[in-house]
Amino acid sequence: MRLVGRWGVSNPRLFSVDGGLTDVVDTEPNNEATTAQKVAVNSAVAGMSDENNVDMFRFAASKGQRIVIDCQAGKLDSMMDATMSLSTAATCTLTGTQFAASTTGLANCQTLLVTNSPVVRDTEPNDVEDQAQPVALPLVVSGRFDKPRDADWFEFEVPESGQYGFDVYCERINGRADPYLVVVDDKGNRINELDDFGHRINAFDGHLRDPAGMVNLTEKRKYRVLVQDRYRRGGARYQYVLAIQKQRQDFYAAVIHSQNPNPGGTNIWRGGSVYMDVIIHQQQGYNEPITITAENLPGGVHVAPTVINNNSRGTLVITADDNAADYTGPIKLIATGKRGEETLRREVRPYSRVWNNTGMNSSRPSRELVVAIRDGAPYRLEWSVEQIEVEAGKEAALTLRLICRWSDFKADVTVQPLTFPGNFKMSNTSFKGDQTELTIPITVQNNTRPGDYTLTVQGQGQVPFNRDAEAKDRPNTLVSPPSRSVTLRVIEPQKSE
Repeated sequence: MRLVGRWGVSNPRLFSVDGGLTDVVDTEPNNEATTAQKVAVNSAVAGMSDENNVDMFRFAASKGQRIVIDCQAGKLDSMMDATMSLSTAATCTLTGTQFAASTTGLANCQTLLVTNSPVVRDTEPNDVEDQAQPVALPLVVSGRFDKPRDADWFEFEVPESGQYGFDVYCERINGRADPYLVVVDDKGNRINELDDFGHRINAFDGHLRDPAGMVNLTEKRKYRVLVQDRYRRGGARYQYVLAIQKQRQDFYAAVIHSQNPNPGGTNIWRGGSVYMDVIIHQQQGYNEPITITAENLPGGVHVAPTVINNNSRGTLVITADDNAADYTGPIKLIATGKRGEETLRREVRPYSRVWNNTGMNSSRPSRELVVAIRDGAPYRLEWSVEQIEVEAGKEAALTLRLICRWSDFKADVTVQPLTFPGNFKMSNTSFKGDQTELTIPITVQNNTRPGDYTLTVQGQGQVPFNRDAEAKDRPNTLVSPPSRSVTLRVIEPQKSE
């Protein structure tokens, strides 16, 4: 669910909708058995754990009656890590994590992997290195840590030298384990250890407990692989899938709206711009340029093709024309790249900030990217060109323009680079007084790989503003829009005669 109003669209929030249940509000005091709140079966209690307290409820049940009890917290974006206990009036107590049944009566739905390679089952005993299970490449193993301290060893011979991709799927298929992977050569030397992967950048959290990475292997040699839970746990829900195959490069892309440190929607002021952080997961050594484009854009809204060149992060700018109409709805972003002669096309996954912290659990993926167009921007920044060519090791001089759209906006505007790649350098500068154009030098370092690089700068200016259009008091508010983007085409240095 999103809220839509005068100022745009909010970030999405998850709600639980239960048909046929009676809504009940958690009522204090109910922190002890003697004050437990009475509820009826077929109720949905909306509660909150305040001051680290427990909430207790009691209900009447009949002999032979089947009752499903489901505590929803994390799945609704709550920060609570809930534990639930069920006690009878006598001495029986059940504590733990349960499954929620669906309306069709099916419980514990699982995610499945689909592969075009033969699947091998993890076969015991393979707990020690000398009992490693013999397998062949390419390999897909369906395994499980059957009991605490279970370790699974596998042995294979490499048919061809080169880079091989190692993946353990566990969190991605709802497994409970936190696995790690160790590769040992035929002389017993540990040549690599793989653990968690995935980016955690500002508000974006794409971190996974699953190991993934590349290992260089030599043909005709035997190697052994250990897979084990980091905390030596085991049981029926500690399943995993181990995949080993010759390097096959790929990529996946995500975006998150990062201009506001708090949860918020993607709102574009008419005549202005907003930016999205682009996060690239380069799988198995992918390092080709990736171009982000947009589809399903409403009239007057533009996204210039954005090239991210051998980088895990970039900036995508969405702009609205001066006459763009009010709009609220989804747009789609597409990332394309090359794998040899093959074109890879991936839909960019939008993420949403959930809490105003950074790092772990601060964001989650969403089904669609929703944007809104609303009242006009006070000013905007735009380059005089959309693309310019520059030699590696030299400097490009670009003209940046300031367009003031509010008559009472008179403040200076500071300009700074916005998430530039490390091989591009630019100093902060400012528009002063009535100045409306700046010449901005951008230095391209030596040995920068030839190709296109899309860059954006950000302005910062104090704007008189009040949400009440009739108010006479208009205190200054810092407004920090991105410029429209510019693409630098880097070419190799010209050789002297």
